[in-house]
Amino acid sequence: MVLLFDQEFPEDDSSCFISTGDMRFDKQAMDMISDTCYPTDISLNNLLVWYPPEEGKTYVISIDPGQAKITQSAIVVVTFDLDDAGNYHPKLCARDAGLYSPAVTWDKAVRASQYYNRGMIAWEANSHGLAITELGKNYRPIYFNKDIISGRTSLDPGWMTTSKNKDYMLQAVDRYLHDTICHDIELVRQMRNHKLIGDKVEIVGANDIFMAWCIALMTFDPRPKKYGYTGRSGPRWKGDA
Repeated sequence: MVLLFDQEFPEDDSSCFISTGDMRFDKQAMDMISDTCYPTDISLNNLLVWYPPEEGKTYVISIDPGQAKITQSAIVVVTFDLDDAGNYHPKLCARDAGLYSPAVTWDKAVRASQYYNRGMIAWEANSHGLAITELGKNYRPIYFNKDIISGRTSLDPGWMTTSKNKDYMLQAVDRYLHDTICHDIELVRQMRNHKLIGDKVEIVGANDIFMAWCIALMTFDPRPKKYGYTGRSGPRWKGDA
């Protein structure tokens, strides 16, 4: 009864996400991140900025394209901080999300790229991202798809999400979760939307900002593994064969 009461009458951003099924990501780590979240008072054409650009820093501008007036497009700006012990900390610097057309989404990403030291733009190239690919294919710098096993770069712009690499995307979030620097409660909320139902991952709410975050981690890794992807492990996503 206490669990159900907390679910229906939450007192904070942690207890309001208690629901049926176990969380896919470590609850303690997400609670620690949520405790650092706050609304920023810097907005550049709806780009919410927590960390302005720093001279000499490298950034990735990552897009999860939506379906115009039906689903949201999300844009996140990510960099990595390196501490004295040699640990990398992914940092969400800025974020935008809305019911944007592909043209508006791309324009916003280019503006963010130019603001953040002409950061590389990466996007999900399949599904709704096909229009972004057409708009962005001649911009530089952009991400060109790499084989996660061999590490070979193709001539195809954008990140391709497939049933084979979804688990690897989740593992990237796991790997950096305890070192993540994020003050955007919306990203934490979307992390909490990932539940384990049996051995499958089910998404019970919005996912666009989270996907943009995943794409950033996959396309801008400061310590890439020499031998790439070596196998699949972990739960299957609901709907996968």
